[in-house]
Amino acid sequence: MLCFDRDCYYFFGSSKSKRLVKWFQLVRVLDLGLPSSCESKIPTNFNMLVNLRYPRIDLQTSFYPGLVRVIPESICNLWNLETLDLGRSRLTISVTFSSGMWKLKRLRHLHTAGPVILPKFQDVESNIMWNLQTLSCVAVNKTSAAISLIGKGAFPKLRRLGLYFHKDDKHKQGVGQVWGNLSNLNHLNALKIYGFPDIPTSVNAFPSNLTKLAISSTNSNNDVMRTLGSLTNLRILKLRYCEFAKASRSELEPCCINGFPQLEVFQMNSLENLYRWELGRDVMPCLRHLVIGWCNRLTALPNVLWSLTSLREVHVTGPSASLKMQLQSQPMRDGCNLIIS
Repeated sequence: MLCFDRDCYYFFGSSKSKRLVKWFQLVRVLDLGLPSSCESKIPTNFNMLVNLRYPRIDLQTSFYPGLVRVIPESICNLWNLETLDLGRSRLTISVTFSSGMWKLKRLRHLHTAGPVILPKFQDVESNIMWNLQTLSCVAVNKTSAAISLIGKGAFPKLRRLGLYFHKDDKHKQGVGQVWGNLSNLNHLNALKIYGFPDIPTSVNAFPSNLTKLAISSTNSNNDVMRTLGSLTNLRILKLRYCEFAKASRSELEPCCINGFPQLEVFQMNSLENLYRWELGRDVMPCLRHLVIGWCNRLTALPNVLWSLTSLREVHVTGPSASLKMQLQSQPMRDGCNLIIS
């Protein structure tokens, strides 16, 4: 294992970096940072690290928002790679690969700091990525082959998938095609959706084994919530920056019969136009953790919530004055904690 100090980045592209690669040809785990400077490049002889299983290359973007990083062919030639980690949770950067990416037949997990633009390849049947389980953030646009690859079964064992659609992109037809193909991912159990214009109201659009679902910066309504409530295996649901149907008193009503039968964790963050939440009976019978953050217009929580015997923790951050008053006067049963921050 070889790790560099996270605050002291090694400047690649120099003769020193090439010598460094030669010295550590047996390394299997590599952790380093790569600044945004144009001078900071992955060395051309990086493919000499043939034993490398897990490189973590933190792509720094502090001063270069909107930067597109091109992953060189030298990484695509590391045929022993199992995990490629290019940073986490920075949607300001896009990552693109050459078609050499499909030579990484042992690759299991691909984590990127922003949406990755997947390259095309002609013969899908002979280039199926049988080991790939994680694609953390995939761009859905005209330049990415993500839609066709999912539809053609290029990732049959995929378990975790993130999909990113930029609001300024006009390729909305492609988003519809994604929903038509997702159900082919029979092993998918974790899905993240970012920036999609709409969420379908058909249960058949979602993989049947889905247990974790995170939706961000997307339009939603009561019909969508009823559909999500019909996903019988769903255990974790996270909603963030979602726009519900605009009305004078917008409501969130997961009230379908037997809705969310297995849900254990429910998070709502920054739902600014959510005024009222009504919870039907016999809904969320397994709920254990409820997290509400910065839903500033939410005035109260449903009374039915407090009768859920499985509930163990309610954590509310930045509540409105009326919601805070309700929570402070709410008697809590043994075994359930209330946190207000």
